[in-house]
Amino acid sequence: MDDTMDDTGKVYSPTEIKTLRHELANALKSHANMVDELVEDADELRYQLAVASGNLENTTRKLVEIKHQLYDLCQLVLRVGTRLISWEKRESVATLEEEVAEAQRFISTVGGQLWDGARETVEQWRQRNPHESLDN
Repeated sequence: MDDTMDDTGKVYSPTEIKTLRHELANALKSHANMVDELVEDADELRYQLAVASGNLENTTRKLVEIKHQLYDLCQLVLRVGTRLISWEKRESVATLEEEVAEAQRFISTVGGQLWDGARETVEQWRQRNPHESLDN
């Protein structure tokens, strides 16, 4: 078989061979560029996954803290309820006021933490998605 002949017996001219070599070189270059782009995209996705994983871990930790605070709040509400029942039995008004004030402080602390956490989550989302709106 001649160097200018393919498996089917077609004979290529030197110009056609030069053109085919040029097309092959362009295809190889294009393929290399696509591979480089895919590697860059994979690196970016790995980074985004790491950030999302960190955010998820941080959010999970905050949710566990809030869960414990809500449990404490439930216990406090039960104590206040018990005090109310006792107060109906003529317990000290001062003790009841103290329990109510403690409950209000605790509720405002938990509410503030929930608000701060929500604000932080929205801010992180806006930083990751600067061109998107929460209204979508």
